[in-house]
Amino acid sequence: MAAALKKHGHEVYIRDWNMNPSIEDFRQWLTEKNPDIVGVKIFTKDVKAAKETISIIRVTLPDVLIIIGGPHPSASEPEELMEDFKESNFAMRGEAEISFPLLLEKINQFKEIPIRGEVTHEYLTGIAGLVWWFNDQVFHNPISLIEDLDTIDFPCWEMINPSFYSQLVNVKVTNAPIITTRGCPGKCSFCSAYMVNGRRIRSRNAANVFKEMSLLYTQYNVRRFMFTDNCFTARRENMKALCVLIIDGKMDIEWDCVSYERLDNLDDETLP
Repeated sequence: MAAALKKHGHEVYIRDWNMNPSIEDFRQWLTEKNPDIVGVKIFTKDVKAAKETISIIRVTLPDVLIIIGGPHPSASEPEELMEDFKESNFAMRGEAEISFPLLLEKINQFKEIPIRGEVTHEYLTGIAGLVWWFNDQVFHNPISLIEDLDTIDFPCWEMINPSFYSQLVNVKVTNAPIITTRGCPGKCSFCSAYMVNGRRIRSRNAANVFKEMSLLYTQYNVRRFMFTDNCFTARRENMKALCVLIIDGKMDIEWDCVSYERLDNLDDETLP
């Protein structure tokens, strides 16, 4: 998301609780940066921590706009979500690389938006996946998926340290997550992946994926890649094409797919 925002001229900072869990340092960081907008990514397992984080933000910066997003908002009913996170101004559901910059463009047209936004609807109804308050009611737009994943900029790897996250998963080499597809056609009752990325598989070109891997390999010394697709083996030809590029490029790496892999996609070819 940082890459999408920077592309549109926004100044972006990233704060990860894993890197510094000090609440006092977080308050000081917020005061020093004094952002106009704070985005909070929420996983369902972290709802309690997310609420505490948002409360800290609201107390420290009473007038800041808070926008929540991520898997939990995407899988939640809009009304329940906003009632649960009343200190938030907006929520983004689904894929937001296009819609989030569009929202900021609209916000920039208004110098102030109160917490239950006195915002003319016509400015917000065209922003995919947006949830917002209006006159103490919750409104929301349909989620839209990004068709061409190759148009999405690579993550801002310069803003994080891949080697730090390698320590978290207890591996001896620098590792990094990477995505080759979005979506999963499965209908598993226990899985909510389709609520974020849909049921239709969309793929990055193998050359596009390999280009990002090469950047991580040469500039950040990444030697282990974790493919975090919803279903890495769903597009077998793409997967095979990527493997050929890795072999031909003599890239000395380890990799695994830590995705929600389907057993019916695995066979002797995919598991040699």
